[in-house]
Amino acid sequence: MAAIGHTDATYDQARAGIDAGATLATHLFNGMRPVHHREPGVVWAALVSGITCEVINDGVHVHPAVTTLWATYQGDWS
Repeated sequence: MAAIGHTDATYDQARAGIDAGATLATHLFNGMRPVHHREPGVVWAALVSGITCEVINDGVHVHPAVTTLWATYQGDWS
């Protein structure tokens, strides 16, 4: 299994990895560049691609509001 995680990759780089076979984003948001409207980065590439995204849901690694957003829209960004 190929996975994407703990990376400063751009959106385009992440999409290339997904297109090459990555099927998992591990520890989404951690060690990744922030989402920005001009460079959405790995987080957005993973979310809109439909690959499996893992989040550390402990209220420390990712803010609970962000976890709620991720859980609400996981797999449905249409």
